Amino acid sequence: MAISEQQSPPAEYQLAQQALKGADGHLLAALAERVLLEPASQSRQAPSMFITDPTGLILWVNAAFTQLTGYTAAQAVGRNARLLSSGQQGRRFYRRMWECISSGQVWSAETVDCDRYGFRYVIEQSIYPLLRCGAIHYYLSVHHEVADQRVQRLEAERRRGVDEASGLLTGTAFLDRIGDRVRQAETASRHFAVISLQLAPACIEAAAGDIRGALGRADCAGHFGDGQVGLLINDLSTTAAACNWVSQALKTTCERHAWQAGVAIFPIHADCAGRLWRIADDNVP
Repeated sequence: MAISEQQSPPAEYQLAQQALKGADGHLLAALAERVLLEPASQSRQAPSMFITDPTGLILWVNAAFTQLTGYTAAQAVGRNARLLSSGQQGRRFYRRMWECISSGQVWSAETVDCDRYGFRYVIEQSIYPLLRCGAIHYYLSVHHEVADQRVQRLEAERRRGVDEASGLLTGTAFLDRIGDRVRQAETASRHFAVISLQLAPACIEAAAGDIRGALGRADCAGHFGDGQVGLLINDLSTTAAACNWVSQALKTTCERHAWQAGVAIFPIHADCAGRLWRIADDNVP
């Protein structure tokens, strides 16, 4: 819901809106100065905060952002906020997020993000559209790290390994497998494809069976829910070859229009697990 005068928005939101009253050229300096003067920002409990433009390009981060993510301001500014994506949330999740914030509404959720070193962590995050003259000029993201039952559930999912509904790996276990495969490639360099596959909900059960049957000994697949499946297929070096693999695997259960795929090839497109999955997911049409 949108912030109204009757609600009490967080202090960082109020500070950002105050900074917006000045000239655009002074926004980041004014916000940084105001936040640093806040007593809470000096404590270890200060939230990680960053500001993006309307497309998600990072313009400013605070010190807590660096502590949480490992990215310094120099490394983060100018890059898209997708660099924090773990792949744990699917495309539909982020589509709903953008629909919410681009309409001027405040969005909040608990998500799993990925830091600079590839470690995943759980946060409670809120995104506040920063308005000027009724138009969205920036977004303020506020992240609070969570260390409770959700973290324990992720660890339980990792130990369980298999998604009971589909018979595929869980999303967490699949992402771990990509990391394992990248580390193996350091000593035995071979191409492999990471594929983000979006299926029509009606196809998922039958498609999962066909995918399991088509996997090679060193291949794997994971189910993220909401119709999204991740694939790691060895010895594929082109996007066309990866899409052909999917077509052959699903030819008896899914019409071509019933699925869409995004592909990343190791090491052509990226050489780290988190980046490979983000590229594949971003490439889904």
